[in-house]
Amino acid sequence: MAKHPTKVSWTDDELKKLAILVESGATLIRASAALNRSINGIQTKARAIGKPFLPLRILRKKWNSKPDQPSPTSKPY
Repeated sequence: MAKHPTKVSWTDDELKKLAILVESGATLIRASAALNRSINGIQTKARAIGKPFLPLRILRKKWNSKPDQPSPTSKPY
């Protein structure tokens, strides 16, 4: 039975795409799926290129914070 390759080199295009994903606020899971690599590999490489992912607790705060808007049930008077 053939072994799976354990180490695949990163291409320049993959590194650029990883940097774009980190800057756009993507999660580790989304980046992992987009680049077809393991979550640990994605996280390690992002740190190595100096663009670590934000922790999920910070991302959740960003996603949940919305500009001050009146609630749909509030009345203007």
